[in-house]
Amino acid sequence: MRMIPLWVPQIGLRAFKDELQAVKLNFLLWGWNWACGDSKSACARDVLAFGASAFGGVAFDAETLRKHPYARRQGGRRQECGDTCAFCGRSERVAFGGTRVTKYGDPRQGGSYVELVQNRTRIKVAANPALIAQDQKYQNLEERYNFLQYQWALTRKLQKAALKLQDEMVERARRELNELHAKVQTDLTDEWVQIRNLTEELVWKTRALEESEYTMRADEELLGRLQSQCKELRAQRAAVEVRLAEEKTTTGARQIARKKN
Repeated sequence: MRMIPLWVPQIGLRAFKDELQAVKLNFLLWGWNWACGDSKSACARDVLAFGASAFGGVAFDAETLRKHPYARRQGGRRQECGDTCAFCGRSERVAFGGTRVTKYGDPRQGGSYVELVQNRTRIKVAANPALIAQDQKYQNLEERYNFLQYQWALTRKLQKAALKLQDEMVERARRELNELHAKVQTDLTDEWVQIRNLTEELVWKTRALEESEYTMRADEELLGRLQSQCKELRAQRAAVEVRLAEEKTTTGARQIARKKN
């Protein structure tokens, strides 16, 4: 059995003194403290030593357990005592099971001293306004704690959902960004290919244009030279024609002069 300490102020346990002592007795005796009606007073006097308060606060020591070894457990199961009562020698079986539940529930039923203390303590606690107010306070605190725990669980659940949604959105955005990057990369590659082709075509056309301009300039120069040569030839032809005309005139005059002579 694992015992867990309760961090409760000592002053707060005074109202539960009898209840705690009864629980202590019940734990040490393992619940087997039933006896006949005639032996209850002897049990309270000899076994439990003395009454600690008006409601039966009880002190318990190891000597009591030594005097009555019938109250024990064996093999993890309950064991009945013999046919003879441990206190008065009367022949009476010990009560178990449902009878014990009835005695715990009804304070008017006869039972062990521990049960009497428990019942009296319940009555005392139920009639104490301070304990009622304290119990109400603890109930309110418990309700607030349960509400805050529910709110915390709900907030935690919403936070996990938000984080999951955020991760999904980040993953979706990363995937879309990768797709867009791949698309842009493909478009840039195509544009680079087109630009390279256009550049090569532009270079080729530029060279062809330069060659055509060079040829055109050469043709213009040749045409200018030919035109100047034609002008010179026309001038020479005109001079030759004038000379021929003069020679014809001279020859005709000579022939006329010969005929006259």
